[in-house]
Amino acid sequence: MNSCQHAPRLSPHPACPPTRTCQPPSHESLPASQPHRGSAVSRGDRRRHAAADAAARQRRRAVRGHGLPWAEAAWSGLFHAVSAFNNAGFSIHADSLVGYAGDGLILTPVMAAIVIGGIGFPVLQDLRNRLRDPRHWSLHTKLTLSGTALLLLGGFLALLLAEWANPRTLGAMPLGDKLLSAAFASVSARTAGFNSIDIGALPHESWAIHYFLMFVGGGSAGTAGGVKITTAAVLLLLVVAEIRGRSDTEAFGRRVSDSAQRQAITVLVLGSAMVVLGTLVILRNTEIPTDQVIFEVISAFGTVGLSTGITASLPESSQ
Repeated sequence: MNSCQHAPRLSPHPACPPTRTCQPPSHESLPASQPHRGSAVSRGDRRRHAAADAAARQRRRAVRGHGLPWAEAAWSGLFHAVSAFNNAGFSIHADSLVGYAGDGLILTPVMAAIVIGGIGFPVLQDLRNRLRDPRHWSLHTKLTLSGTALLLLGGFLALLLAEWANPRTLGAMPLGDKLLSAAFASVSARTAGFNSIDIGALPHESWAIHYFLMFVGGGSAGTAGGVKITTAAVLLLLVVAEIRGRSDTEAFGRRVSDSAQRQAITVLVLGSAMVVLGTLVILRNTEIPTDQVIFEVISAFGTVGLSTGITASLPESSQ
């Protein structure tokens, strides 16, 4: 009997080779139906599910690769996704995310949530309305996005070079893990507070890099702290304009108002004064090295949460 015969109700399909029994076409071979326009998910809906997706990815990875039961993995994924989006830095693990230092499927969603929450809700709203029309983005959005990219890339390269041969941090890692951990450190230093490497094992130059990243922080009206990216961007543009001898401060073909420049200077002065005052108070009450105290104070000012390990040893007045 011909193995290619089918019941009369089935539609015929091409004959199969004589040595192979024909099977009806599988559903995977059928062309996917086109979704109805009314069922399309908006960009806003996708963003609202971002935290849930990050939690799901962490849960699946934790169950497969880290030996956690489903319930514990689900709780860990949800907790860290929410903590990352809000730039809180809280972790249910005693060593934060050090145990996942080489796991890109854990650290990458966390980094994405940190950046999305940290760029600020005005930027998210602007991107939602004009994602494909960057020419009409607000000056605030352009300064925030460009400043974020510059800080992330600069912090990544600086930390990678500073820690490349450090056996207590990146030195003992393979190349891929080095790149991932350096990127995560750069993202997290901007007020997120997670760490995948031992902060206390960093050399002085890496602490200094963290000073700058933590002090600047994230975007305005977001979940990040610090003096904000736009503040640093406006001050940088002001310095460039002064060096060039121009009376107006401009960015992306637009003029930065005088009030915005005054606000940026005010925020910088007040923030610097708070850091200096806090450092002096702690140095008066303790004998802890100055660089560690500065790290602790800037971390507190920017609501970062990173520490070199001296928090518990500080007197109550300093805490």
